[in-house]
Amino acid sequence: MQSAIKVEQFACRLRQAVIGFAVLLAAATVVSIVRPVTPGSAGPYLNQDALPFVWAASAAAWSVLLVEAGLFELCRMLRLVERQAYFSARAARHLQRFAGFLIASTVSAIFLPPLIVMFNGSKGMGHGAVTIDGSDGLLLLISSIFFLVAKLLGVAARYEADSHSIV
Repeated sequence: MQSAIKVEQFACRLRQAVIGFAVLLAAATVVSIVRPVTPGSAGPYLNQDALPFVWAASAAAWSVLLVEAGLFELCRMLRLVERQAYFSARAARHLQRFAGFLIASTVSAIFLPPLIVMFNGSKGMGHGAVTIDGSDGLLLLISSIFFLVAKLLGVAARYEADSHSIV
Protein backbone atom coordinates (compact mmCIF):
# COMPACT_ATOMS: atom_id res chain seq x y z
CA MET A 1 0.00 0.00 0.00
CA GLN A 2 2.97 2.32 0.15
CA SER A 3 2.72 3.03 -3.59
CA ALA A 4 -0.96 3.99 -3.17
CA ILE A 5 0.01 6.54 -0.53
CA LYS A 6 2.60 8.02 -2.88
CA VAL A 7 0.04 8.25 -5.68
CA GLU A 8 -2.44 9.97 -3.41
CA GLN A 9 0.16 12.44 -2.15
CA PHE A 10 1.31 13.15 -5.69
CA ALA A 11 -2.30 13.72 -6.77
CA CYS A 12 -2.78 16.13 -3.86
CA ARG A 13 0.34 18.11 -4.73
CA LEU A 14 -0.54 18.11 -8.41
CA ARG A 15 -4.05 19.34 -7.63
CA GLN A 16 -2.58 22.18 -5.57
CA ALA A 17 -0.24 23.07 -8.45
CA VAL A 18 -3.16 23.03 -10.90
CA ILE A 19 -5.14 25.36 -8.62
CA GLY A 20 -2.14 27.70 -8.41
CA PHE A 21 -1.72 27.65 -12.19
CA ALA A 22 -5.42 28.35 -12.70
CA VAL A 23 -5.24 31.38 -10.40
CA LEU A 24 -2.12 32.69 -12.16
CA LEU A 25 -3.67 32.15 -15.59
CA ALA A 26 -6.83 34.00 -14.61
CA ALA A 27 -4.84 36.85 -13.07
CA ALA A 28 -2.57 37.19 -16.11
CA THR A 29 -5.58 37.25 -18.41
CA VAL A 30 -7.32 39.93 -16.36
CA VAL A 31 -4.13 42.00 -16.20
CA SER A 32 -3.59 41.72 -19.97
CA ILE A 33 -7.15 42.88 -20.63
CA VAL A 34 -7.36 45.62 -18.00
CA ARG A 35 -3.84 47.00 -18.49
CA PRO A 36 -3.00 46.62 -22.17
CA VAL A 37 0.70 47.02 -22.90
CA THR A 38 2.77 46.68 -26.00
CA PRO A 39 4.86 43.59 -26.78
CA GLY A 40 8.34 43.90 -25.32
CA SER A 41 7.27 45.70 -22.17
CA ALA A 42 7.05 44.00 -18.80
CA GLY A 43 3.99 41.98 -17.84
CA PRO A 44 1.42 39.96 -19.73
CA TYR A 45 0.05 41.46 -22.91
CA LEU A 46 -2.83 40.67 -25.23
CA ASN A 47 -1.82 39.52 -28.69
CA GLN A 48 -4.43 41.21 -30.87
CA ASP A 49 -3.52 39.64 -34.25
CA ALA A 50 -5.04 42.54 -36.23
CA LEU A 51 -8.26 42.45 -34.21
CA PRO A 52 -9.74 45.42 -32.38
CA PHE A 53 -8.98 45.28 -28.68
CA VAL A 54 -12.54 44.36 -27.61
CA TRP A 55 -12.67 41.39 -30.00
CA ALA A 56 -9.16 40.20 -29.10
CA ALA A 57 -9.97 40.45 -25.39
CA SER A 58 -13.22 38.54 -25.87
CA ALA A 59 -11.50 35.77 -27.84
CA ALA A 60 -8.72 35.49 -25.26
CA ALA A 61 -11.19 35.47 -22.37
CA TRP A 62 -13.22 32.71 -24.04
CA SER A 63 -10.15 30.53 -24.60
CA VAL A 64 -8.98 31.04 -21.02
CA LEU A 65 -12.47 30.31 -19.70
CA LEU A 66 -12.38 26.95 -21.51
CA VAL A 67 -8.94 26.18 -20.07
CA GLU A 68 -10.15 27.12 -16.58
CA ALA A 69 -13.14 24.79 -16.96
CA GLY A 70 -10.76 22.03 -18.01
CA LEU A 71 -8.50 22.68 -15.03
CA PHE A 72 -11.53 22.51 -12.75
CA GLU A 73 -12.36 19.06 -14.17
CA LEU A 74 -8.74 17.99 -13.70
CA CYS A 75 -8.89 19.05 -10.05
CA ARG A 76 -12.07 17.02 -9.59
CA MET A 77 -10.35 13.97 -11.08
CA LEU A 78 -7.27 14.43 -8.90
CA ARG A 79 -9.51 14.70 -5.83
CA LEU A 80 -10.94 11.28 -6.71
CA VAL A 81 -7.42 9.88 -7.04
CA GLU A 82 -6.62 11.26 -3.58
CA ARG A 83 -9.59 9.24 -2.31
CA GLN A 84 -8.27 6.08 -4.03
CA ALA A 85 -10.92 6.10 -6.78
CA TYR A 86 -8.20 5.58 -9.37
CA PHE A 87 -10.15 3.86 -12.14
CA SER A 88 -13.70 4.94 -11.41
CA ALA A 89 -16.15 5.97 -14.10
CA ARG A 90 -16.34 9.42 -12.49
CA ALA A 91 -12.56 9.88 -12.74
CA ALA A 92 -12.70 8.85 -16.39
CA ARG A 93 -15.49 11.38 -17.07
CA HIS A 94 -13.53 14.20 -15.41
CA LEU A 95 -10.41 13.34 -17.41
CA GLN A 96 -12.48 13.21 -20.60
CA ARG A 97 -14.00 16.61 -19.86
CA PHE A 98 -10.55 18.03 -19.09
CA ALA A 99 -9.29 16.83 -22.46
CA GLY A 100 -12.42 18.08 -24.22
CA PHE A 101 -12.07 21.56 -22.74
CA LEU A 102 -8.40 21.71 -23.76
CA ILE A 103 -9.29 20.67 -27.30
CA ALA A 104 -12.11 23.24 -27.42
CA SER A 105 -9.82 25.97 -26.11
CA THR A 106 -7.11 25.23 -28.65
CA VAL A 107 -9.57 25.02 -31.54
CA SER A 108 -11.23 28.28 -30.48
CA ALA A 109 -7.84 30.02 -30.19
CA ILE A 110 -7.03 28.90 -33.72
CA PHE A 111 -10.33 29.59 -35.45
CA LEU A 112 -12.08 32.31 -33.41
CA PRO A 113 -9.94 35.29 -34.54
CA PRO A 114 -10.35 34.52 -38.28
CA LEU A 115 -14.08 33.91 -37.77
CA ILE A 116 -14.42 37.28 -36.05
CA VAL A 117 -12.68 38.95 -38.99
CA MET A 118 -14.82 37.06 -41.51
CA PHE A 119 -18.17 37.81 -39.85
CA ASN A 120 -17.34 41.47 -39.25
CA GLY A 121 -16.52 42.03 -42.90
CA SER A 122 -12.84 42.86 -42.11
CA LYS A 123 -13.73 46.39 -40.99
CA GLY A 124 -10.17 47.54 -40.48
CA MET A 125 -9.20 44.17 -39.04
CA GLY A 126 -6.54 42.75 -41.34
CA HIS A 127 -6.81 39.47 -43.22
CA GLY A 128 -7.66 36.99 -40.43
CA ALA A 129 -5.62 33.97 -41.47
CA VAL A 130 -5.84 30.65 -39.64
CA THR A 131 -2.48 29.98 -38.04
CA ILE A 132 -1.50 26.76 -36.31
CA ASP A 133 1.93 26.58 -34.72
CA GLY A 134 3.75 23.62 -33.22
CA SER A 135 2.46 24.24 -29.70
CA ASP A 136 -1.16 24.20 -30.93
CA GLY A 137 -0.58 20.94 -32.77
CA LEU A 138 1.16 19.36 -29.80
CA LEU A 139 -1.59 20.47 -27.41
CA LEU A 140 -4.23 19.01 -29.72
CA LEU A 141 -2.32 15.74 -29.96
CA ILE A 142 -1.77 15.40 -26.19
CA SER A 143 -5.36 16.39 -25.42
CA SER A 144 -6.63 13.83 -27.92
CA ILE A 145 -4.50 11.16 -26.25
CA PHE A 146 -5.93 12.17 -22.85
CA PHE A 147 -9.41 11.93 -24.36
CA LEU A 148 -8.68 8.41 -25.66
CA VAL A 149 -7.18 7.31 -22.32
CA ALA A 150 -10.26 8.66 -20.54
CA LYS A 151 -12.51 6.69 -22.90
CA LEU A 152 -10.48 3.54 -22.20
CA LEU A 153 -10.73 4.15 -18.43
CA GLY A 154 -14.49 4.55 -18.79
CA VAL A 155 -14.76 1.24 -20.65
CA ALA A 156 -12.58 -0.47 -18.02
CA ALA A 157 -14.78 0.95 -15.24
CA ARG A 158 -17.90 -0.40 -16.99
CA TYR A 159 -16.31 -3.85 -17.37
CA GLU A 160 -15.36 -3.81 -13.69
CA ALA A 161 -18.92 -2.88 -12.69
CA ASP A 162 -20.30 -5.65 -14.92
CA SER A 163 -17.92 -8.23 -13.43
CA HIS A 164 -18.95 -7.22 -9.88
CA SER A 165 -22.64 -7.51 -10.75
CA ILE A 166 -22.12 -11.04 -12.09
CA VAL A 167 -20.37 -12.27 -8.96
